[in-house]
Amino acid sequence: MAYLVLASTMHMSHFGITLYSEARLFLSEEMTNLVVVHWGGLILDLTAGYLLFFDVTRPIAMFFVSYFHCMNSQLFSIGMFSYTMLATSPIFCYPDWPRRLVSKLPRCLHCVLPHTQPPQRSPECVYPGQKGKGTAQYGLRHKLGAIFTVIYILEQLFLPYSHFITQGYNNWTNGLYGYSWDMMVHSRSHQHVKVTYKDGITGELGYLNPGVFTQTRRWKDHADMVKQYATCLHRLLGAYNISEPEIYFDVWVSINDRFQQR
Repeated sequence: MAYLVLASTMHMSHFGITLYSEARLFLSEEMTNLVVVHWGGLILDLTAGYLLFFDVTRPIAMFFVSYFHCMNSQLFSIGMFSYTMLATSPIFCYPDWPRRLVSKLPRCLHCVLPHTQPPQRSPECVYPGQKGKGTAQYGLRHKLGAIFTVIYILEQLFLPYSHFITQGYNNWTNGLYGYSWDMMVHSRSHQHVKVTYKDGITGELGYLNPGVFTQTRRWKDHADMVKQYATCLHRLLGAYNISEPEIYFDVWVSINDRFQQR
């Protein structure tokens, strides 16, 4: 089943890229970005919750929601978000959908798959309407579980708006720290990166490969990382007979395909 899910996800990702590319045959790149990504994303955000709620429209909504997340996984560098959303989409289905799915698979696979029998009542749970001797009562574990659940829900409601505390890298200029999604949709491209060093005694100039001594590219976008990288270079260049090196960076960056900034 994991292989089938992975294969379908890869197929949907390929389908999303193909549809996006074919739209560019009829529309300009700007209009494709506006219509497919922005307008389509807005309409889906406004309607997906309602479409997923009703049985009649749920299959259609599942298709477009899956397509939307697969396309996002290819257009934006947002880590596991798209795949997490794909994995949690079945939450909108009935709770017994895994059992109904397993029951339709060949019988030879049932021995290695979860049981299809409906869940039985647990003596550890408290059910409404049950009275009499021997029935479970609310205990410390139930109360602690309820408290933990409430705290967890409050935490999930708070975290998306917590960047006024944690802050972080929203872009290369100071800005407002609002909803967490603002931090995720920035894609950067580098037109020009030059690292120059100067011997503090002889005045000799030299140039370094921007990827030397590091395997990450994030330092090019953040001043504190540039300073940390410069400190590292200052320490390492001494082993190459460069005394009191001075490090200079020249970086041109574009965010979300906008004009380059130095």
